[in-house]
Amino acid sequence: MSKTPKREKRKRRSGAEIEKIIAAYRESGLTQVAFARKRDLKLRTLRKWLGKERVMRGPAFREVRVPVRSGGETTIRLPGGVEMEVPSGVDCDWVLKVARGLWK
Repeated sequence: MSKTPKREKRKRRSGAEIEKIIAAYRESGLTQVAFARKRDLKLRTLRKWLGKERVMRGPAFREVRVPVRSGGETTIRLPGGVEMEVPSGVDCDWVLKVARGLWK
C-alpha cells in the first residue's frame, strides 16, 4: 500500500495581510516573479490580488476645472489615448458616466 503525500493546507490571508503584501511588492521594486519567489507566493496568487486591487481602486479620476467658454467643445483625454469631445453645457454627471464606460 502506497501512501499519497498529504496536501499542505492553503493559508488564508486577511484583507489587511493582502494589502500589506501588495504594499511591500510596490515598494520592493522587484518584478512580480522575483517578489513572489522571495515571499514564497504563487505568482498566480499575487497577480490575482493585484487585479482585484485595481478593480477595487477603480479609475484614477481627478477633479478638473475647465474655463467656461461660450459655445464650442472641450476635449477630455483619458489614459490609453481615449478622447471625448464634450459640448459646453453638458451635465458633468453624464460626462463622468460616459468616461467610466470608456475606461472599462
